[in-house]
Formats: sequence, C-alpha cells, structure tokens
Amino acid sequence: MNRHAVDPPSGQTKITRNQRQQIISACLGTFVEWFDWSLFGLFAIYFSGQFFPAEDRLLSMLGAGITFAIAFVFRPVGGWILGLLADRRGRRPALIIAMVMMTAGSFMIALIPSFATIGIAAPVLLIMARVIQGISAGGDSTNVYVYMAEVAPPGWRNRYSAFTYIFSGGAFLVASLVGLATTTLLDEAAMQSFGWRIAFLLGGALGVYGIFARLRLDESEEFTEEVQRAEQLDDRAGNPLWSTLRNYPKAVALVFGFTMMMTLLYYALTVSFTTYAVENQGMNEQSVYLVTTLGTAIFVALHYPLGKLADKYGRRPQMLVAAAVLAVGIVPATHLVGQSPLGLFFLFTLCMSVYAPLSAVAPVVYADLFPTSIRGTGLGTWYNIAVALFGGTVSLVLTGFTALGHADWFFFYVAVAAAVGLVSVLCMRFLKTDPTFRDLGLDEKHAAQKELVS
Repeated sequence: MNRHAVDPPSGQTKITRNQRQQIISACLGTFVEWFDWSLFGLFAIYFSGQFFPAEDRLLSMLGAGITFAIAFVFRPVGGWILGLLADRRGRRPALIIAMVMMTAGSFMIALIPSFATIGIAAPVLLIMARVIQGISAGGDSTNVYVYMAEVAPPGWRNRYSAFTYIFSGGAFLVASLVGLATTTLLDEAAMQSFGWRIAFLLGGALGVYGIFARLRLDESEEFTEEVQRAEQLDDRAGNPLWSTLRNYPKAVALVFGFTMMMTLLYYALTVSFTTYAVENQGMNEQSVYLVTTLGTAIFVALHYPLGKLADKYGRRPQMLVAAAVLAVGIVPATHLVGQSPLGLFFLFTLCMSVYAPLSAVAPVVYADLFPTSIRGTGLGTWYNIAVALFGGTVSLVLTGFTALGHADWFFFYVAVAAAVGLVSVLCMRFLKTDPTFRDLGLDEKHAAQKELVS
C-alpha cells in the first residue's frame, strides 16, 4: 500500500442534482438541529426568569447556565447510542431519530408553563427537554460529519465538509435574525413574557420539515460496503467503544485536543457572546443581534471557498495558520470591544473569519480519525465527551469570571484552548498526506489510519 498514491481523477466540476439533494437532506436537518440548539443561548436572558425565580437576576441566569450545561452532559450519551446505531444499522436511521428528538425538545420548551404558574415543575420540565435535545445533538453532529465525509465524491471532501458548517452557521444566522426581529417588534416585557416562545415554536415547526428531509436520505455507500465485510474486521467484533481506546488511543487524544479549541471558540462566539456583550459591556440587545447576524453571514459565506481551497492545496496549511492566529490574537482582540457596536462587529467578524478555515474542514478531519467500522461510535462518544467538558461549561465559566469581576479572564481561557488545538493539528500526521489519503480503498484506509493515528 502506497499511502502517497495520487488521487484518482474525479472528472467532476460541479455537484450533480442527486448529490445536491443528499447535501440538502442531510444538512437541512443539521440546520434545524443547530437553530433549535442556538435559541437556548440567544434567548436565555429573557426566559431565565420564567423558569427560575425572577427576583434574583444572577441566580436565574445561573440556573439557565446550569440547564445549558446539563444538556451537554447528555451529549456523549447521544453520541454513543446514536453512533452505535449508525455503525450497526446505518447513518440514515440515526440521523432521522436525532431530528425527531430535537423537534420534540423544542416544542416542549415553547409550551412549558412558567415558574410562577407551576413552581418547581417548570425547571424540571425544562431540564427534561434539554436532556432530550442534548442526546439528539450528540448523535446528530458527529453522524452528519461522518455521512458527509463518506458520500463526498473524490476531490470534493473538504467542500462537502464545509456544507456542514454552512448550514449550522446559517442556523445561528437565522436564529440571530429571529432575535433581531422579535426584539425590534416587541418590548422587553413582551419578550420575557411570550416573545421567546415564538422562536422555539418556530424551531419545532422547522424540525417537522427536517424530519421529512432526512427521510429522503440515501445510505452511505462506504457504510454499505463496510457492512458486507463486517465479519472480517476486528473492529466490528466486541465493544466498538473499547476498540477505539485499544487501537486508536492517539486519535482519542487528538479528538479531545482539537475539540477543546473548536467547541470553546464556537460556543464562546455564538452562545456566550450575546450574554457577555449585554451583561458586561452594557450594550443593548438589538445592537448585539445585529452584530452577530452580519458577522455570521460573513462567516457562512467564507466556508465554501475555504473548502475548495483545501481540496486543492490540503487542509493542513490553513488549519495551522488559523489556530496560531487565534491562540496569539484572541486576548488582544478583546480590547476592541468597548461599548461601540462597530468595535463589537469588528471583533466578532474577525474572530469568526479566522475560525472559518478550521470549521470548514473540521468535519472531514474528525471523520478521518477513525475507520468506517467504528467511526460513528468512536467519534460520537469521544467528541461529545470533549464538547460536554469544554462547551457545556462555557456559560458557567463566563458567569463565574463575571461574578469575580474579571469577565475578561474568559478570553485567556479560550486562548489556552486554541494553543492546545494548535498542538493537536501539528500532531495529526495524516494531514501531511492530505488530500491523497482520503480516497484510498477501505483495506488501505484502515491500515493507513491505524498507522497514522495510533
């Protein structure tokens, strides 16, 4: 096996109609998943007093932050259960079930009565809804990564990877637009009373559409081929989760290091950003939603060109540059915020633009860390454990630093995560063979992955 072999020519210059349908069906579900997921962080400043005692602002925000974190605790459960289903029964059924659960959670949050009406039952029901969404998000994100990496034609894997974040970034963009629209049309009292419920009802309605979109998916051919030879693969025998630790310990470590950077940066910018700007910088909600909307639009627009660039020249160069800039520049950049919407827009857009070269290729990087037979379980479990540890605690860490009077310390924490991510990228030896490595046959890929990440 020559892992430096040249890619077979694809002869493909544009996406076919069938491929376009597959991308939309898979990623539309991702759009809905992350629209619903983003709503919780964006509207927490309004509904926290509805589910927790409103007399104490800090206590109600802390309650919302804990609930946000609880959902992340259950992401590894979803990653493991739905990842195992994806490895055993196929990527398609796992993606459909994830969509159904996220939709149910959104409708629950929209319809739960307030604390003043049903007392302690309100936060209990909210936590239940977020547990359901946490399991859903854990199984959806990594299985979409896996599916898109497996169905992409030769020479297009990074562009297919970019579509994942185009749709998830687009979801946050639309969620920001919903925030901008509702805060413009409704006053603060109305937002706290019922305005935030409109957003979650919309998320549930979109979820119903997403379920039908996922039903149109075809199964991954790479998975189908893997099933046909499953009995001959050691990684299919016994416990697939144990196989990832036994055969791919370095891959597990790289998932943790890379995810620490990716998830902290993403949730710091898209979830905690609104709270930080409003609570600590004294900016009004409309200005912040406008900033996040414009900045996210630029972020989404960058992904396809960056994916195309990576298909031509490889992922490694742009990943190294972006991770290094974020590690060195995130703390100095925070001094641009102040109380000016223009400064806030510049900071947000700059950070998201530097993050884009990483997010554009991250899904296929993750997928290449494990072989097909245990990819859903291995990536689904370890990725989501890392997301729970680092992403699920974002709001709590920010709230804690704020309570100490040093909210700016949060960005030093993010800078450390970026440095860890940079080291992880440097240790990903398989990126040195990119883009040739990705199009090997299954037997060759299995051997190459074990050599390069074990």
